[in-house]
Amino acid sequence: MDIAKMKKVIVALFLFIVSLALVRCSNREEKVDVGEEKEQEAEIVDLSQIEEKYDRELLNFSRSVLAGVLQSGSHSGLSSDNPYKYLHYGVFVTLKKDGELRGCIGCVYPSSTVEREVSDMTVAAALNDPRFKPVSPDEVRDIETEISILYNIHSIRSIDELTLKRDGIIVRYKDRMGVLLPQVAEEGKWTREKFVQVASMKAGLGPYGWRDLPVELYTFNCKVIKEEG
Repeated sequence: MDIAKMKKVIVALFLFIVSLALVRCSNREEKVDVGEEKEQEAEIVDLSQIEEKYDRELLNFSRSVLAGVLQSGSHSGLSSDNPYKYLHYGVFVTLKKDGELRGCIGCVYPSSTVEREVSDMTVAAALNDPRFKPVSPDEVRDIETEISILYNIHSIRSIDELTLKRDGIIVRYKDRMGVLLPQVAEEGKWTREKFVQVASMKAGLGPYGWRDLPVELYTFNCKVIKEEG
């Protein structure tokens, strides 16, 4: 075999190996969502057993991130023994001022640790919630922070399976998703149907889209960490 033919064989073999690698990657990418959910379920711990000092540290961390972004420009991370530094859960951060909502943004399926998600969602709630103008540096001292850690996410067939005050709701249709935390229904004193209707509207499906379209319904529970008083 001359050199030219050998080069062609080598190139063809290389392209074949690359194509196999791409197939493996594409298969893995198609299952990313499922993989993230399975990983989260496998990592479940009893969040109620995490010591209160670590909850307080997480809350103070969120406040330091807020102050760092809007005022000083820096903040410190969690201590190395804090479990939130390593656990992966969905997180929502809610900001309130004088008891009124000032911003709330979160993620259902995490891409990183609780520490990182709290940091990112704190910044997003303060600066990127489209319903409100960005939080100003002068407001930081008056902001109350609440962290909701999502767990036990599972699908339901009927809203009759939804328990108010305990469960949050997710309405999902194709690439649209509306999410409401359990405490939202409690604060609004809503019925199950009202709760699901609002989530459906948040998904851009209208109040009855959850009933008229082939949507996916999920419930979840939350560990809520908030400031006292």
